[in-house]
Amino acid sequence: MVNNISGKKPPALPVDGNGRALAGLCLPLVDGTGHIIGWAPAGAVDQGDGTLVLKVDAELAVDNANFTFNNLKVGSIDQTAANSRYLKTDADGTVHVTVVGTPTADTNIIKWGGTVLTGANITPNILNLDVALSTRATEATLASVKTDLDSILARLDVALSTRATEATLGLVKTDLDDVKTKLDTLNAKDFSTQTTLAQVKTDLDSILAQLNVTLSTRASESTLGAVKSDLDDIKTKLDTLNAKDFATQTTLLSLNSKDFATQTTLAGIKTQTDKLTFAGIRLLVDGSGVTQPISAVSLPLPTGAATETTLTSVKTDLDEIALDTDNLSLIKVKTDNLDIALSTRLADATFTGRINTQGQKTMAASTPVVLASDQSAISVSVANATASSVTVVARSASSVTLLASNSSRRGAIIHNDASTDLFVKLGATASTSSFTTRLGAQDSYEVPFRYSGIIDGIWASAGAGDAKITELT
Repeated sequence: MVNNISGKKPPALPVDGNGRALAGLCLPLVDGTGHIIGWAPAGAVDQGDGTLVLKVDAELAVDNANFTFNNLKVGSIDQTAANSRYLKTDADGTVHVTVVGTPTADTNIIKWGGTVLTGANITPNILNLDVALSTRATEATLASVKTDLDSILARLDVALSTRATEATLGLVKTDLDDVKTKLDTLNAKDFSTQTTLAQVKTDLDSILAQLNVTLSTRASESTLGAVKSDLDDIKTKLDTLNAKDFATQTTLLSLNSKDFATQTTLAGIKTQTDKLTFAGIRLLVDGSGVTQPISAVSLPLPTGAATETTLTSVKTDLDEIALDTDNLSLIKVKTDNLDIALSTRLADATFTGRINTQGQKTMAASTPVVLASDQSAISVSVANATASSVTVVARSASSVTLLASNSSRRGAIIHNDASTDLFVKLGATASTSSFTTRLGAQDSYEVPFRYSGIIDGIWASAGAGDAKITELT
């Protein structure tokens, strides 16, 4: 039992609270100024190692000048038992300082570990010891934590303010999540196997082996486009030629078997016919070289008949002709060639009906001409276009006229300035099944030379765009 004599004159001998002398060894209790404030009965316990442990009333232990309190009652200054304090340590380490009469009410500790704590309330801090210290981290654990922290600090060689912020890391995480989603999608794809890729590589190697020159040395897109335009033009011309009614091989062979007059023969005939004199469609002949038989006593002269004077004049002229032996010989040559009746030859009306006027005729009204088998090149003159006009026709899903018939046309170019196909027909009423050529978006078509008829067109669908047409005349 501890005797609290704080504020009183300390007794010469240790006494208890009732003033009775304490038996045995007692230890003085002093305050912060060195004054004895009480006595505590003590007992010594041999530890067997040369040290003693002093215990006060089995509740106070002194070891190497350190006091260990288990349960300690401190009397009040006014010696009133009701105001005495009781210091108690629980098994979990909780320390209570309570009034004896009200053990649940915590009060201030006056002194702790030799330090005056007057007016200081450590209760809130003590209340934080709500679990046993044995459940907390040990020294070994804290040392391991410190090692880890030292390793972390060694890596913090730059200020954290220079590193990515939470917002940046959030964006990175969002991107990573997106990448993960895409990777999951790719993982679900049925990609080619190694075997398939190996086969593809073999095929590509075979293709590359064929590419033995640079593409820059091959035809460009514009060149191929020009070639395609020429091929389209050739195709159109072949279609036109295919529609012609040409002579068959049999017909040509039959003509080859004919015994046509040669150029020499025709030239000789022309020489002789040039000597003939025609009056209109009548051939003038001279019968003065022979006697003309007449049998009549008298003949009435027709109206307008020549008079004796006229006949005399004619006779004079004939006599002059008779004296011109060259003319007589010429007439004889000509008449000798008249070995068949002229009625069996080409009639004058038929001849003049075919060649009597200039200009182009129909096939039925034309004279056939056969070129010589060794005919040299014949020059052909074609009139050049000297003017052009550009028109625009709006895109339409029904047939529209792109160019009307024009006999003065020398050529035309049609450009499809729309996003869908244009079907062009050299003729009337175009459709997607009746057309001459099909133009893709931004394609152009050159109309066959000298085609002057109507040209219609139709687009695959209606919408924006048009056809730009240049007509050459």
